[in-house]
Amino acid sequence: MKRTLKVVLAQYEAKLGDKEWNSERILEVTSKVRSDIYVFPELYLTGYLIKDRVLYLAEDLKNPSRELKNLIENLRELNSLVIFGFPEKDLRGIYYNSAMILGKGLIKVYRKSHLPNFGPFREMLYYSPGEPYQPIIEVNNDLRIGIEICYDIFFPEIAKYYALQGADLLITISASPITSRALFEKLIPARAIENVLYHAYVNYPGVSEDLLFWGGSRVVDPRGNIISKAKYFEEDLVIAEIDLEKLNVMRLLRPTYRDTIISH
Repeated sequence: MKRTLKVVLAQYEAKLGDKEWNSERILEVTSKVRSDIYVFPELYLTGYLIKDRVLYLAEDLKNPSRELKNLIENLRELNSLVIFGFPEKDLRGIYYNSAMILGKGLIKVYRKSHLPNFGPFREMLYYSPGEPYQPIIEVNNDLRIGIEICYDIFFPEIAKYYALQGADLLITISASPITSRALFEKLIPARAIENVLYHAYVNYPGVSEDLLFWGGSRVVDPRGNIISKAKYFEEDLVIAEIDLEKLNVMRLLRPTYRDTIISH
């Protein structure tokens, strides 16, 4: 297993509906900054508040747009992983709020399983939920990653499911406005502590329509300590370095995986 892992938190705003602009920023970061993993926010390819524009902006992976095809061609064989949100449409015409995982020969998709439909959120008007328990991403048999999207973080069984499959790193991509900040800042370390894994959280910054996104992207260790954190409310690009070797020690000191198995 590689002992250390560099993770780029690309806390960038997206131009609503502008796949070309947003995809070019993904390629720019991956070409200029060296890292093992690059993470962008929820629905980053199109921007979060596309609402009913999802009908023509959603990606059919059997026939991807020019912009997504270009990303796949440029990033699939990259010796790193790139994770970003995008709207997806399947062959039945069902829409999902999804995450794309590219690199190291992989093309993987995670579909958001919990859709908020309260306050300023109306995701169930536009999307369907993905399966509640989806496979971890295994990289070269030496790294296991679990993916969540925003509201999924409120459901601890998802992170626990990944932990029981041996996940080393949980990645949450998000579009969290200021009204949710206090809750997310509690849940980000909680998911790491409960499951003794690293947790990378990447959120939007700035204003989009009538929502103010608080940014605050970060990586926390299995004790809930912040390793690296982006600025609040504005764009930032942060690199965090995590030490996978420490996981074995931390799991011995706080054996939640072992004790979860025993209790069942």
